Amino acid sequence: MNSNDGERASVFKFILTLAIAGAADGLQLAFPPLWIPIGIVAALSFFALWGLRWEIAIVLLPELAPGIEAFPSWVALALYLGRKSLSARPASQMAHHQASQTYEK
Repeated sequence: MNSNDGERASVFKFILTLAIAGAADGLQLAFPPLWIPIGIVAALSFFALWGLRWEIAIVLLPELAPGIEAFPSWVALALYLGRKSLSARPASQMAHHQASQTYEK
């Protein structure tokens, strides 16, 4: 697996996470009585994609409180995890990417 495959996998994981987050936040607004099961399914999806991360637990706790689910916290978490994941590429990948851009010019 070369660096482009790893980068594509990270981007795909971010897009999938963002889609799940948008669906969860939208469904919680559209169907307020179902906010607990929607939050649990969203949390399990995030855990499946990202593993056991403390950031997910921090978002899950307020999501289970009535009224707070109106804030798009799943989308905020998806953006945070995606930014952290996509910007944390190893230096060797960044050097390879810069070198390949230099040769293309």
